[in-house]
Amino acid sequence: MGALRSFKHRNFKILFSANLLSNIGTWAQGVAQAWLILELTDSGTYLGIVTSLQFAPILFFSISGGKIADKFNKRKVLMLTNLTAGISALSVATLVLTDYIKIWHVMFFAFMLGMGNAIDAPVRQSFNVEVVGKQDLPNAVGLNSTNFNIGRLIGPGLSGLLIAAYGTGVSFLLNGISYLIVILALLNIRESELFIEPRKSSSTKIR
Repeated sequence: MGALRSFKHRNFKILFSANLLSNIGTWAQGVAQAWLILELTDSGTYLGIVTSLQFAPILFFSISGGKIADKFNKRKVLMLTNLTAGISALSVATLVLTDYIKIWHVMFFAFMLGMGNAIDAPVRQSFNVEVVGKQDLPNAVGLNSTNFNIGRLIGPGLSGLLIAAYGTGVSFLLNGISYLIVILALLNIRESELFIEPRKSSSTKIR
């Protein structure tokens, strides 16, 4: 059980399963988004622009995400970031499936997703410590990396099949649903089982 010891924590098991679905959905949406951009514009330039809009916030605002992780309830922040990402994915899915999608929609929601990810990534990393504790953290990081790579393995292929059968909208739809599943998992977290260290008071007097 050494390699899987983080699964002894109920909270970790719940989040691992939900995050696996979300990782698959994220990679599936990535393929669908690229395909959708080429369908709308037939332009590699727009593909690059949308990619930049999505990932630039992560580059410039991740430090702010780290500060948020230190100041606020991490579980609630993650619920908010997943809600933002879910709204983004479901909005694009609706626009695609109703044939109202325009390239500026894709650009706007890609940027919206990037802003959410800029906060989500550092908060999620910090939350791992609270979920499993410092002793099991290295093991949890390794398992989460495996989780991510499973998503990277399954997601693109699944998206290709969905695009061939139903078009790009379904991949966005499934990813949006996966974010809602993560929110449900976060709602089922037992805060009493989290490893939360008491914050040091800034009002401590020097004697």
